[in-house]
Amino acid sequence: ALEALSSLASATSGEASDCLRSGGALAAVEAQLRGADEVALRVAALRALVALAACLAASPRPPADAADRQERRNSAALAAQCLEDAEDEVRCAAVEALLEAARTSDSEVVVREVVARLAHEATSVRFAAVEALSRMAERSADALDAVV
Repeated sequence: ALEALSSLASATSGEASDCLRSGGALAAVEAQLRGADEVALRVAALRALVALAACLAASPRPPADAADRQERRNSAALAAQCLEDAEDEVRCAAVEALLEAARTSDSEVVVREVVARLAHEATSVRFAAVEALSRMAERSADALDAVV
């Protein structure tokens, strides 16, 4: 599974876009994020998620349709859920995935997903959410302004 996720993360733009549009890649990534016991698998799944989102955004195909936009929102929600992971390495990878999602997707949706984690009971989750928001603000405050 780790090898498959790594190859997906390094796939060409067209290959990743085709795979993401078919729904198979995102389902495979989601399965690893939800079910993998190994930290390395969850981190690789987040990296694959970043690569898929970036490739879809860079695809020379026509503008995203409603299904593509929904897939990107689902990806952002999935990455935000990983801010709640018990392992710091996974939370750090989730921050990176969310930064890419904010760049390539509906940034307001990404920010809302992250802001929801600010009220989490675990300090480590709140800290990861603040880290994600501060790094998003460094890139562009527009998305934060729209939510706050």
